[in-house]
Amino acid sequence: MCRYQANANAMSASNSTTEDGDGDGSNESKSMVAPTKISPPWPDDPISASASADTSAAYTSTARLRALYDRWTFSYMDRIFRKGALQKTDKSVQAQLTKYDLYQTPKDDEAALLNAKFWQLYKETDHNFFRTLWYLASPTFVPAGFCQLVALGSQLSIPMCVMQLLQAVETSFASPGGGNILDETVLYVLLIFFLSIVNAFCTHRYQFLSYRSGIVIRTAVTSAIYQHSL
Repeated sequence: MCRYQANANAMSASNSTTEDGDGDGSNESKSMVAPTKISPPWPDDPISASASADTSAAYTSTARLRALYDRWTFSYMDRIFRKGALQKTDKSVQAQLTKYDLYQTPKDDEAALLNAKFWQLYKETDHNFFRTLWYLASPTFVPAGFCQLVALGSQLSIPMCVMQLLQAVETSFASPGGGNILDETVLYVLLIFFLSIVNAFCTHRYQFLSYRSGIVIRTAVTSAIYQHSL
């Protein structure tokens, strides 16, 4: 009986000590606020007025060229690709891709904004559904069509340049003096190289803008249907 009472006293003393320690730890944890993880903003989003005022000196022409380069080459995705590639060798938790590694939804494509814009345009077009969808998608669909037009022109021009290149080579070999094949063909070679680059850039941009147009229409219509059914 005495041994049982002694064990009970020891357990109560240890529990009180643990509670005191837990209380101190909780106070310390409350005093230390854990940092909140936030996904980076979408690279194409415009800088807000307050942010642009703070970074007006740093936002030089070089930064504008960098933003233009990122927009057409999608180089802002390299950060995600590099971290994804490291997962093959590094199996730690810190090396795994999470939702915070992805970019935020573009400001212009948020559901609340598109829903409000849909109903506003729906009223301005006298409840014309198709005109409303056109006004919603035209900011991205029209540039997508222009990029597709340039890409198609490049694709049609490359075979013609190849034909001219072959004719220049045949003419050079058929000439009595042999001719200077480099001077006669370098222009067509450079044109083929340039048109291939233009085709790649415009095709990728066209696909991106086309997908974004579809996302805008789908998000706006889904949000409008959901709001109308409530």
